[in-house]
Amino acid sequence: MEKEEKVTEEIKDINTEEKSENVDKKTIKQVSWFFGLLVLLLIALFAGAWVSHESQKFDYIGLTFQKEKFGEIPIYTSQITGYGVNGLPMNFKLVLRNDPTKSEIPIEGDVNFIKSKPVYLSIDSSPELLSCGDGIAMISFGYFMSGLGFDLKTGAPTKEISQLSNQPLINCENTKASTVLILTSGNETKISQTKNNSNCYMLTVNNCETIPLMETLEIETLKKVKNNGIWLNC
Repeated sequence: MEKEEKVTEEIKDINTEEKSENVDKKTIKQVSWFFGLLVLLLIALFAGAWVSHESQKFDYIGLTFQKEKFGEIPIYTSQITGYGVNGLPMNFKLVLRNDPTKSEIPIEGDVNFIKSKPVYLSIDSSPELLSCGDGIAMISFGYFMSGLGFDLKTGAPTKEISQLSNQPLINCENTKASTVLILTSGNETKISQTKNNSNCYMLTVNNCETIPLMETLEIETLKKVKNNGIWLNC
């Protein structure tokens, strides 16, 4: 009787062990499936994020632009690297508020810069320009020109403004050996090369379009610098 009970217990133990092994195998299989699905899910999420990120990129004038957001403000950026007009290494981030491929601001003439001399930005203090409050456009342009290695200086286009602003008098007539940019207001936003001085350009702003105007000038400047083989974009 005792032998029968012992055999029965051994049989029960064997069955219990077999069941335990089956449960362990099933658990391991379930865990493996879970981690497999988790890995696939992570891959899908990263792939989706990568596709979304890459879909915001586009190439223009030999540069790769990325559409981003600064808070809730959409911006367009591109990393500019290589050597500037002064022969020194440059590495800065170009930041635009507007899509560079969609600028409709006309450019009359051929925009060129005398790189061996300062570039002058002469600003008209007309009520139309002052009311726009687009100082950020001037700061951004200064950063841009400095990044390329240009020596940007400011001035005033008339004697009256020069005296009031304590800025040097810089206009198309008295500064012909350097590139002169005169920012003023008018009936149409545009960039125009003057006839009497090919180194002088009128940057005319209408309806407070200072930012798109200066960004158009930046893109045109990059085209010229790129064509001269001075910079590289990585």
